[in-house]
Amino acid sequence: MVRMVRLTERIHGQYEQVPPVLRLEFDHVIREPLDELWVQVGGSSLGRRVHAEVGPIRMSKQTRDLPPRTLEIPVCWRAAEHPALFPTMHGHLRIRGAGRDAIELRLTGKYSPPLGALGAIGDRFAGHQAVTASLGTYLLEVAHRLDAKLAQHAPPAPSPPSRAQRERSP
Repeated sequence: MVRMVRLTERIHGQYEQVPPVLRLEFDHVIREPLDELWVQVGGSSLGRRVHAEVGPIRMSKQTRDLPPRTLEIPVCWRAAEHPALFPTMHGHLRIRGAGRDAIELRLTGKYSPPLGALGAIGDRFAGHQAVTASLGTYLLEVAHRLDAKLAQHAPPAPSPPSRAQRERSP
């Protein structure tokens, strides 16, 4: 049984800044949040180290199967310890322009619950919610990191002309 996951986050910013920022900050923004995935269970959080494969970035200019102003990053991971007990995820992170000052991050992927029929039953009761929650935490962390790096690398806003410059203008 294959299960699908689709999650979306939006941040403020201009898409044109995303590719150059990711060229500089790819590991910090995309890879580092995958060092460990977290899920809320009851009143506590559990972390699980994962082995992740990320990239390369595909841009809409490089391929015809992506909409304009979109980049796509393949992402796959499996648990670092006892991988047979946890789902393996295969998916894509798409980052696209969503208007003049908005950027959409969409994580889509698929996984098969581990442990056959027994895992499928567990997935229906709690597993799918745990997978979705951990992926949501990852996507939210990527959105926060990208937002912070876009702000850090944003070109300075043009300052209004000084009084002396206005007086010299014809």
